[in-house]
Amino acid sequence: CACGATATITPFLLRQMGCEVLAINAQADGHFPGREPEPTEENLGILASTVRAGNADLGIAHDGDGDRMVAVDREGRFVGGDALLALFARQEVRRGLVVPVDASMVLEDLLPNAKVWRTRVGDVYVAAELKRRGAEFGGEPSGTWIFPKSTFCPDGVYAAARLVAMVAVRPLDAMVAEVPRYPMIRGSIPFDPSRRAAIESRLDAKLRSIGADVTTVDGWRLQFNDGWSLVRFSGTEPKIRVMTESRDTARANEIYSTVLSSAKGAAE
Repeated sequence: CACGATATITPFLLRQMGCEVLAINAQADGHFPGREPEPTEENLGILASTVRAGNADLGIAHDGDGDRMVAVDREGRFVGGDALLALFARQEVRRGLVVPVDASMVLEDLLPNAKVWRTRVGDVYVAAELKRRGAEFGGEPSGTWIFPKSTFCPDGVYAAARLVAMVAVRPLDAMVAEVPRYPMIRGSIPFDPSRRAAIESRLDAKLRSIGADVTTVDGWRLQFNDGWSLVRFSGTEPKIRVMTESRDTARANEIYSTVLSSAKGAAE
């Protein structure tokens, strides 16, 4: 529980659901002495080893304030945001799903009869679009999950309970194995922030000249028939970030190289 806001409530709730719970870092302490509060794979080594040693069915991890939730399966393997987003969406969605622009294209492949709306990165934007569209579920690869029948706020504790209910029916690793994993490439290039306006103008022109379908909900998202790429200015450092996904590794590399080259040309 990262010694955070969920330190007592998540173990209590899961025990009320009938789970046998071994709680780690379950004492509230804002200095986060047990681990770094970000529930990343690198920070969850103790959770993974404890799940394996205790023959547990899964492990649950939160961030400091409890609005996010990720997991490890019974083998101690990290199950991050993209995989959980796909599992929750498959469970919840029949008509409509809301996700940010950086969510995997596997969602469209898993839900061919549902509409997928994409927003700016940030749970506040996902929540607003959920309200506007009347969609059944929304979430982010960062590990925030919004179940609008319950609340329009991301709730890591409720998400943990929902995941436990799913794992009571089928093992987490078996469900994850059914979700395709597409190659995703990430990178960045530096830029001179004093020239941002000019660079942004050149970047827009260069990206539109590539020939993809371009949307600018949050940065530039280039949609190809067999993949996509997202180009955004970093909000924390003078870098232009590029991420690309395709069903095929070679094609992902091709798209990434093309887009990265355009970004470098704009930043010169």
